[in-house]
Amino acid sequence: MSKRSDRRAAERAAHKTAKIQNPATTPHLVQPCALPAPAEQSLAAAASSNATPIEDLIANNVQPKSHASPSQIAANRENAKLSTGPVTPEGKLAVSQNRRSHGLLGAFGILPNERLSVFDDLVQSVHQEYNPQTDTERRLADSIVQHYWLMQRAIRLQEALLQSIAADPVTTAISTDNQKLSLFLRYQTTHERAYYKAQRELQNLRKDQQKQAQAAQIGFESQNRNQEAHEARVRLTNARAQNLEIDTACRQTMEVPLPGNGRLSFEQILHAYTVGIATAVYQNQAQT
Repeated sequence: MSKRSDRRAAERAAHKTAKIQNPATTPHLVQPCALPAPAEQSLAAAASSNATPIEDLIANNVQPKSHASPSQIAANRENAKLSTGPVTPEGKLAVSQNRRSHGLLGAFGILPNERLSVFDDLVQSVHQEYNPQTDTERRLADSIVQHYWLMQRAIRLQEALLQSIAADPVTTAISTDNQKLSLFLRYQTTHERAYYKAQRELQNLRKDQQKQAQAAQIGFESQNRNQEAHEARVRLTNARAQNLEIDTACRQTMEVPLPGNGRLSFEQILHAYTVGIATAVYQNQAQT
């Protein structure tokens, strides 16, 4: 190394040593600021005291102290007694319908602007027409009533909206009304499909029940016919047996007395009778 390089290396080493020994002379280092005496005393007192950290307060669910006065707390309690909402069942039922705007979705119910007597007449008419007998049929009949009622409600809402647009077409919000009209049309279509679906299910259920009843009736009639045929065969067999017994008895007992204490048996009598009839027929044909 040259003398110049040795000199520069010595200068750098001396500069580093001076920085380490006297850090205040380095301008780029940030010196800690000196706090006032009261602030230092408060920090020292907080550090030396047994104060509970904020994490411990949150973990122990300790609420901070309120700055409200006792009179304000009493006034708040009295005001809270006046804002508890409805107490009676009628009031609670009325408040539960506050958010209901059109009643086309959610739990079924009769709106205040609808007449309950008309709904009761519809229920009675549907039950008289379909005459549900089982629980499934009654549920389908109730579904028919509800979907038909909601479909008519959607139609009425559309008519009212169109009348409001026609009455004041200038100030009416066209975009909002178009959205409402599309909504009512969609609900009308939905309940109309559900109405016809419930109607078809009820009719198909009735048809299946009728088919089962007819099959049972046909099976009962077929069983009766088989029983009658069996009884007829039994009677025919009994008649043949009785005829055979009578014929045997006749052959054994029927005789014709002849002169000289002679008698003809049944077979002889039958043969003579057959020959006599044949002779009479032959003579009659010969004469004609």
